[in-house]
Amino acid sequence: RGAKKIILLDEGTTTEYNTLTRQWQYIFGLREDSTYLPVTRVKAPVNFVWAGHFNDSPVITDILYDHAKEVSRDPARELLIIVGHGPEDVSDNGPDLKILQPHVERIKAKREFADVRIINIQDDALKPVRESNVRTLRRWIGDATKGGQRVIVVAISAASYGVQTHIKQDLRGLQYTFAEKGLA
Repeated sequence: RGAKKIILLDEGTTTEYNTLTRQWQYIFGLREDSTYLPVTRVKAPVNFVWAGHFNDSPVITDILYDHAKEVSRDPARELLIIVGHGPEDVSDNGPDLKILQPHVERIKAKREFADVRIINIQDDALKPVRESNVRTLRRWIGDATKGGQRVIVVAISAASYGVQTHIKQDLRGLQYTFAEKGLA
């Protein structure tokens, strides 16, 4: 109806290292290869523009920090763990975490929390990959708790459901505080 440009907002993935992102870009003609199945592509007399991802935006860092502080009691004795959904493909995880690492560095620079870490559980990855990430996350929480630290888990996720529900299931039986809010 006269539109010349349509801005496509990301569905909540954190970086470009994501199979779902690549599939949506294929559907809107922004890349030539599909990630999953070659499906019918959207054709319209408009210019589609991909707005991008959360990436390492300082705004996202501020939101993660605010959510952590809302449940924090004594940051100097707390480990803050940022947990991402993460990409499906193993080869995408390293580059994805590298893009997200500035969130950790910015929060660490405030010198409030005892430590800040980030991990992707790779929720849609093959079972052994996901399980390995969950074991690492559980080990971090267990070690911190044994060392007398309180643990805060914040999900880098658009919504307050979905992957957050999976994270809570993965961490059953451990002592930690979950910041319930999503980024949106």
